[in-house]
Amino acid sequence: MDRRTTTLALAASICTGLSLALGSAILHRVRIDPLGLPVANGQPPVTDTPMVPQPPPQITPTQAYTLTVHPEWGQTGLTLAAHPEQYLQQLAHAPDGAGIAFTVNKAYEDGGADLYLAETDAAGTPNGIVRPLRAAPAGRAFVDLAASAAAGAYAVLSVDQEDPAINDLHLVSADGLTERNLTGGRFAVQDFQWAPDGARLALLTQGGALYQISAADGAASLLAEDLQSPAGNAAALLAWSPDASRLAVAGFDGPAPRLELITLADGSRLPLAVGDLDDLPLPAFAADGGLLYFLARPRTAGGGADSRLYRIEPLAGASPVDVAAVPGSGSAKGPHAPLLLGPDGSDLIFAMGGALWRLGTDGSGFQRLTVPGADVTGRPSLAVLPSGSALAAYVNYAPAAAGGSAGWTGPEAVLSIGTAVLP
Repeated sequence: MDRRTTTLALAASICTGLSLALGSAILHRVRIDPLGLPVANGQPPVTDTPMVPQPPPQITPTQAYTLTVHPEWGQTGLTLAAHPEQYLQQLAHAPDGAGIAFTVNKAYEDGGADLYLAETDAAGTPNGIVRPLRAAPAGRAFVDLAASAAAGAYAVLSVDQEDPAINDLHLVSADGLTERNLTGGRFAVQDFQWAPDGARLALLTQGGALYQISAADGAASLLAEDLQSPAGNAAALLAWSPDASRLAVAGFDGPAPRLELITLADGSRLPLAVGDLDDLPLPAFAADGGLLYFLARPRTAGGGADSRLYRIEPLAGASPVDVAAVPGSGSAKGPHAPLLLGPDGSDLIFAMGGALWRLGTDGSGFQRLTVPGADVTGRPSLAVLPSGSALAAYVNYAPAAAGGSAGWTGPEAVLSIGTAVLP
């Protein structure tokens, strides 16, 4: 079966339901030096007042729409709804702002999971046309992705269909015509994030090691280790400085969360005093890189406290300033990564309780960005369109209409791409 036929077969059944779990098996971590070569002894150097929600702004309503594949592929009338075995895994804005790319997990079919592009209109709203962008390598499934406008490319995570613990990070061109395996089996990738300049990525392994990796040649250098949660799982939250010279990294020291600043030029690590926290702080740099914001829940007797917004001047050695509380965040569905800085630098955007929210960097303007009833899953994506308007895209989960699809009797769901336009 050639690639066109394989892609047609995959595109013909984009029926999705909710699940966001990846395989949890942990691989042996391959150690490499800053030139990307294996280290013989296995020991590389380590460079050492409450707010009231305001009415929602103008939004593009969440859509649960029929996806129509481009006619050249011969498929029409595909509905993004049905079996929990199939689900929209992750999304990202296209590097040129002309669509929203996403992966569909269909590995249970032995058909893998490929990369698709949902076209958008000038306002950034999906217009219902979806086309295959790139087929996963043979025996692999694409399950996660991130896009870089600076690099004009996607970073896409593939997993082996026979052994999901085996994975690799690939670079795919914006038009989907070229693909390159960036990691080549050297890492068990847990998470990754593009630097603002598009020249490199931060890569977290399942063993809790953090690397920077060159997008040009895959050369990697170790930045930090032992970023595990108290349960022993890899855990780190990352934020690049706007000039791509530093990384803010949240991890753990035993049971205690920590936040540190890593300078890439010399590998120096600067621990930041963040107080006694109950969970990992979500970091985001200010537009000029001089301030670092973070959301975190302070540790209190009995737990259940709301998360709070803090700001800190890390290079000045200052203590964090408590800016404001995030109302309603004391539940188990409190704010979760990522924390996105709005296009003009005055707002922070994050997911909480199944919705997208916006909070001013001064603690004002707390607003819900998604329509009531939307259930946001996965990581939202924020882009500034050529028109200058900012658009947040997200995966929306909602109960399906009665009837469902033939051959399935269990509870179904509609999983769609939603968009919210910031005023």
